[in-house]
This record gives sequence, C-alpha cells and structure tokens, in this order.
Amino acid sequence: MKAAVCTRYGPPEVLEIREVPKPVLGENEVLVKVMASTFNSGDVRI
Repeated sequence: MKAAVCTRYGPPEVLEIREVPKPVLGENEVLVKVMASTFNSGDVRI
C-alpha cells in the first residue's frame, strides 16, 4: 500500500510517497482507510 512517510522534521519536501507493507492486525484491532485529509497553517507551524 502507499503511504506518505516523514523521516525527519522539515518542509513539505521531506515527505515521501512509498510502498509499505500492509499492517498486520492484532486481536481487537481494525484497519482504517483514510480517503482524504487536510492541513492548515497551524499544522505547518508545528
């Protein structure tokens, strides 16, 4: 599956889209698929 991976702090350019293995679910766990997300200027300041 594809994931946005951030390995260090920095500008948006540090994000990488990578193929990662699908997580293995444990007992009493669920996997949630995020279809869309957003961010704002407050997120950028953090």
